[in-house]
Parts: sequence; C-alpha cells; structure tokens
Amino acid sequence: MVPPRPGAAMVSGGSLRRATSKRRSNPHCPSSRSKPRHVRQRRGRSTMAHSHHVRHTCTVAAPAIVVYGLLADAPGWSRLFPSVVHAEPDPAEGGEDVLRLWTAADGGVDDVRVRLTPDPDALTLGFRYDDPRSPAAARSGTWRIRPAGGGCEVVFDQAYAAAGDDPERLAWLRAAAEAAAESGLESLKQGAERAGRIGDVLLTFADELEIAAGPAAVHDFLWRAGGWAERVPHVARAALTEVSPRAQLLELDTVLPDGSTHTTESVRVRPGPGRIVSKRLRLPALLAAHLTEWSLTETAGGVRAVHRHTAVLRPEAVPDFLGAGATLAEARAHVRKALGTTSRETLRCARAAVTGAKEGLSAGR
Repeated sequence: MVPPRPGAAMVSGGSLRRATSKRRSNPHCPSSRSKPRHVRQRRGRSTMAHSHHVRHTCTVAAPAIVVYGLLADAPGWSRLFPSVVHAEPDPAEGGEDVLRLWTAADGGVDDVRVRLTPDPDALTLGFRYDDPRSPAAARSGTWRIRPAGGGCEVVFDQAYAAAGDDPERLAWLRAAAEAAAESGLESLKQGAERAGRIGDVLLTFADELEIAAGPAAVHDFLWRAGGWAERVPHVARAALTEVSPRAQLLELDTVLPDGSTHTTESVRVRPGPGRIVSKRLRLPALLAAHLTEWSLTETAGGVRAVHRHTAVLRPEAVPDFLGAGATLAEARAHVRKALGTTSRETLRCARAAVTGAKEGLSAGR
C-alpha cells in the first residue's frame, strides 16, 4: 500500500515499532537517511527539496511469501487496507506495474497514479507517485519482507519531500507517513495471519438483470443515488455528497425485513465507462470489508447490468451476530441473502425507472 492522507484510519498494535532518521539508538531499525537527497521540482521557483525518510517495522506470524503475495496483489488492496477504495492497473500505460489508486480520508477521495517496482525474488515492492498531490513534491517508498523464524519481519520505508522544504508541509507529510505505516502494517499483519482461512471468510457473488434501455440511462440512475429514497423501497433516506465528477460519498438508511433501519456509508468512484465501484466505510459487526461494482455492458436488446459483491467475514463475530452455535457457513448464507436481496431490488428499480415498466417490488416500509 502507498501512503494515504494523514486522516486515514490508524490502528496501532503492540508489535509495531518505529524508527526515523533521528532515532539512531534502535539497532533493529537503522536510519534510512544518510546524506540529504535533493528532489527537483516540476513547478515553482524553488527547484530543489530535501528528501526525508521514515522507517516502520512489524513482525507477522505468517510466511514471508504470503505477506509478499498480499502486497503484490494490488487489486486486492481494497479488501486489505481500510483507506484504499479501489486499485487497478492503468490501461493507458499498458502494463500492470502502473497503478491507478483511489484512497479515502478526511471526507475526500484521492485519485493518483503510482509506479510499482515488484521483486518477488528479493521479496520487495517499491512504489513512486507519478505526480504527487500538494503539499508533496515527491513521495516514494519500499516494502521489504524478511523471513524470521516461523514468520517474518516487514520493513516499510517511506520518503517524501516538500516544495521549498516548507516546515508546515513537511509536518503534514510526516503525519501522512506515520498514519499510513500504523494503519497499513497492522492491516497487513491481520490479513496475512488469517490468509489460511481466506477461502472460508471471502465471499464473492453477482446479480444481474437485462434492461431494455441504453447504458447511459441505467448508469444515471445508479450514479444519482441521492434520489433512491423515492425510487427504491428498501431505502428510507439517501444523502449524496459529490467529491468530484468521478467520486462521491453515499449514506443510506436501509429498511431491514424486521422493520428496523440500518445506516451504511460508502465511497463510490467511476474508474471507467459503465462502471461504479463502491467501498463501505461503516460496516456491520459481521463484516471486515464489503466492496461492490456495478458494470454495464451494451447488448442487442439494451444493457446487461451486473452488481458484483466482495465481502470478507469476521468469524469471531458470528456467535454474537447470529447466535451461539451459528457456523461460518450459515453466516455466509446470511450475508449472501441479505446483500443479494437489496442488490436485486435495486436492479429492478433501475429497470423500472428507465423503461417505465411496473415491477413487483417489496413494500420495504
């Protein structure tokens, strides 16, 4: 993972320890800064800036190759790291080592391009921002995995520079690096240590519907979710905030079958034509992650609308959520039914909205 903004969720654990260029006394975390490194700026009067370094480490009770595999699987970062909304190879670059990355923090969404340098033999993954956002003049780093005993040690080095070496900007960037390391290392540790059960806790499925309308009309209904309270029976309230033309925050109050209301909060982005990707920020106790993607494909009769779900379950929450004695298989079935029901109803509402057809929808409330 590359560093998000400093408002990203932070999770600290006892196994984390930090060492920076000023903390030379820790022999396990030697300084990564020797001589000041200069970075040439693309804009502005000041053409040089010093590169600052920070190092964090974490011990993980999982094989080094497992940890490296999680880092190398960039499209899977959204399941692993709280701040990552979506990641995919940049088609404009024609290679999977250039990544488009959407991250969420501080009520906003960043869309950046990152160049990766994977080395599976050395168990390292380097990254560099192509055009870092202000106040950064440059941002880069390297993940290193070192086998240790029955597990491994993860070393996360980051480097950053601010135009003109401005102290306030440097402090902001230092906070971003610290937040990224605290949250990223703990999430990586948890993901690697439960990787052996991923087949049990990872749930993926899709619902689809053929709609006799153009893709643009269906996309408009799905993207303009602020009006769903009047058009989708299970939605009692919808609050939509446009962050940018391709990113938004969506909060929904959903009516459950027992009449109670559940509030969800999601980040939604449009990575390409006919696609809407979503990540839930507020999760029920049963889920560690929930991601969705709407995809629209033009057909001879109109459009095929598909809603894909990826959910990661929390096995430890099953007894409290479903009752003592409940199994993980029952939890998977519960999640599939609950998410699939609302997914299919939203698809039918989309069809009704763009075609004028009357649908046999549930009363909802």
